[in-house]
Amino acid sequence: MLVDFILTCIWRMAASRTRGRPGHALGHYADLIEGRLFGPGEGCDPAVFIESFEIDDGEGAPLVIAVLPSPANADRGSWHFIVSGLRFVVDFTGLFGIGLERANSLAFVSIDRGALRSVDEVDGLRQSLERMSLPRRRPSSAKPGF
Repeated sequence: MLVDFILTCIWRMAASRTRGRPGHALGHYADLIEGRLFGPGEGCDPAVFIESFEIDDGEGAPLVIAVLPSPANADRGSWHFIVSGLRFVVDFTGLFGIGLERANSLAFVSIDRGALRSVDEVDGLRQSLERMSLPRRRPSSAKPGF
């Protein structure tokens, strides 16, 4: 069920960002994910890894943050996302988690709490956080909501 949850998060992000065409973001991995989640189909059982991934809030405490699924490498064979201090990684290639224990068939996932990471250790995170803190600009034709 954990693998299905993680694949669903990735598939849903891809579907929502591409107007219902997750294959545009996931490539042929979309068909594999859909086969597993929705059947019938070939399906897949990619390696899943979970690790502690806490970002320093600037005052020495973990920042409570979620980062949308995104490719972990250029060929889009691995995807990852962060939810409140946990990083979930799906690897379709078998190359990403060499030496790490797969969480796929574990009844209990042991996660060692790692050291807090700096915002600058995660590519693009500082820029994303800065953009999120800017006031949103409405299109000029938008009517104010009540």
